[in-house]
Amino acid sequence: MSNRKLLCFIFSNYEEIKKKGVEDTYSFFLENGYFDKVLFIFPFAKFSNNIYLKNESIHIFQSGWLPKHFSKINYKFLKYLFFIFFFPKILIQIYKKIKLFNPDIIRSTDPYYLGIFGLLFSKILKKPFVVSVHSDYDLGDRLKGHSFRIFGSRKFAKKLERYIFKKADKIFPISEYKKNKIKMEYPELASKIFTFLHPFDFDKVNHQNTSLIRQEFKIHKNKKILSFAGRLSPENFVFDLCKLSESLNKKNFKDYIILIFGDGELKEKLQILINQKNLEQYFILAGFQPREKVIQLRQESFFSICFMGGMSLIETLACRCPAICYNIERHSELVINNKTGILAEEHDINFIVDSLLFYSNNPAELNKISSQAYEHVYQKHNLKKISEIKSKLYSEVISINDKKI
Repeated sequence: MSNRKLLCFIFSNYEEIKKKGVEDTYSFFLENGYFDKVLFIFPFAKFSNNIYLKNESIHIFQSGWLPKHFSKINYKFLKYLFFIFFFPKILIQIYKKIKLFNPDIIRSTDPYYLGIFGLLFSKILKKPFVVSVHSDYDLGDRLKGHSFRIFGSRKFAKKLERYIFKKADKIFPISEYKKNKIKMEYPELASKIFTFLHPFDFDKVNHQNTSLIRQEFKIHKNKKILSFAGRLSPENFVFDLCKLSESLNKKNFKDYIILIFGDGELKEKLQILINQKNLEQYFILAGFQPREKVIQLRQESFFSICFMGGMSLIETLACRCPAICYNIERHSELVINNKTGILAEEHDINFIVDSLLFYSNNPAELNKISSQAYEHVYQKHNLKKISEIKSKLYSEVISINDKKI
């Protein structure tokens, strides 16, 4: 055993991750045996939880601020009062848990509130601190999606971001795009910025019975499935799905169905728009579905629509399904026109439709890009390769800290 320990602060909570069916990704943080144990702290979880996974090598700890019998409170101010009242207790419980765990390195998965937690406990325990960056928060802010603001201000959030980056031992953006963006914004920090790609377990996408999707949703074998799996929220360009359907119909390409797995704040508005445009026969809104079904859906799809995608895009290509993406964020690192999918400029529906018509009429080319999609994403994101890279970076941080002590 390595006897090395990683402490990781994560914003979500175990219940949500389990619901999505991605709790197996916790084991990735062990980095193929580099770490003996990993402790996950969810400092903003509503409810308390204390769980051990994978022969107790994974420990998940939540010190919740909302008593379970108050889970149905609808008044926000009461929830804020609960949070403020229990916050000192939460800090003390987290401190005791971390001190007992005694990690070799502390990692936060954003440079904001989690960054504060990571930096605070790294100073208290005199442990090295790294921060991983998983989103383009500026882009998310523009798209009214996942971002961070402090007192409603993105400007204040950027000041905190700079401070956390400055104090971190290393900064780990999860793509080349994000690495270059951070380097451009903070050139003085360039020496400690390293790409930290997401790993993916390719075994998870094998041996799925994809015919079950057509059976369950009564989709004829001749209909092409254009799939969408994700949150129905502004940053995912969900209303462009209707524009895509209209454009396909204008080109007399009508033998398709857009099958949507997911939920979100725009679901009702999307359904209303579909009805207003008389597109009901081309859409199925199936709601939230377990991960196994999502994988089956991607494998049975003609193309998967990932206008904006992170892990969902990696999973799509791993399923040998070419993707439709907008040329924003890190998409160009994975989606290459005529090789792994369709990469269009933002809202360029005409380009997407023309490409879909081409691949519909050229099945040999479709098979070619489907295979290339898998090979491309495997070379970049296979678990063993990524773990080796991450282990080396962790070792450098730990070694430097040992020399300081």
